[in-house]
Amino acid sequence: MAGKNRTPKEDGRTPTGAAALPFAVDRRKPGSLVDQLADGLRQAILSNFWKPGEALPTLDRLAAAAGTSLRIPREAVARLKAEGLVDPRPGLGCMVTGARRARWRGHALFVLHDAEGSYYANVFAGVLQERFVRAGYLFTRVSASDGRAGADRGALDAALSQSVTLAVLFCPGAPRTARLLDSRGVPFVEIGRAPSRLRAAKGFVRFDREAALADFAAHCRERGARRVLQVCFRGGEGDADAGRALAAEGVRLRRLAFPAPPGPGRIEAIQRLALEGFSRRLAAGWRPAEDILLFTDDFLASGALAALSAAGLRAPEDFRAVSFSNAGFGPVYPRALTRLEMDPRAHGAAAADLLLGFLDGRPIPPDAAIRSVYRRGETF
Repeated sequence: MAGKNRTPKEDGRTPTGAAALPFAVDRRKPGSLVDQLADGLRQAILSNFWKPGEALPTLDRLAAAAGTSLRIPREAVARLKAEGLVDPRPGLGCMVTGARRARWRGHALFVLHDAEGSYYANVFAGVLQERFVRAGYLFTRVSASDGRAGADRGALDAALSQSVTLAVLFCPGAPRTARLLDSRGVPFVEIGRAPSRLRAAKGFVRFDREAALADFAAHCRERGARRVLQVCFRGGEGDADAGRALAAEGVRLRRLAFPAPPGPGRIEAIQRLALEGFSRRLAAGWRPAEDILLFTDDFLASGALAALSAAGLRAPEDFRAVSFSNAGFGPVYPRALTRLEMDPRAHGAAAADLLLGFLDGRPIPPDAAIRSVYRRGETF
């Protein structure tokens, strides 16, 4: 094969004793070393630095050139094999594929904002990646923060050093990142509760958490419920305006608000906050006076329902309960919980249809939305 027996000295690409790499692996950069090496090798293959039929440097030489352990090139090469770019052959080396080589239609960049660790966001992104790769697009995912001045944007900058066909900005509103994409000439689509308002955006897909509230309010009228206690976060974080839908059905709403804990460990902190808050109220003799407890956060629901159960109160016998939830992620209760549900798998598939359609020349409709649905259970 053309590249099989070349030495670094012969091809002039690498100093003596190291493999030829047309890129640098830098430990100071954000992102893992495996990501850097896989991205670099991929771009070198797609740009024909290594042509079909040539062999990549051995794992030993790749490790020496990158200054890493053998694990790093081994995992990077495994990714390229899964993508169809290389074919490791015993005794011959890791060959760059020819006819079977993946032909990417383009590069999609998914920017996840201030939602790392979110079940919904990660499942949603996984569905998008599966659909984009199946359609022939390279898919890169990075996390970023739009809310902190001076936040590290190294991972985003590194991703933008490559050609990007379409960026997907997944966030509740990230104007600084949208402006960065615009300044780099990267076409982007936004997915969230509110757009950045930049004209450069090629489309917006709205999260409509409130869509199911009309069905909930109609259910209240049907069952004769007149008062609802909404358990939510102070300041309206992640909140849904149940008041308007309920008022249209003649149902009164009162709010019980908790502060939203920040930072790592947030999920446990929210559940504990609701558990302790409800426990104190119950110990002081409080009992739900409203017809229905409506939880606009599933972790608040988990903590509060645990406190109510510990006090011997059950739904629907002692109170009726409804919670916002993510499909597949609880909250878990002994009776089937009535839910206002967001489904990340279904929503990811719907968003993929819109985005891939856009890449095929179909504009994203101005009213494009992914909506919650109301699922009746046993607790109301």
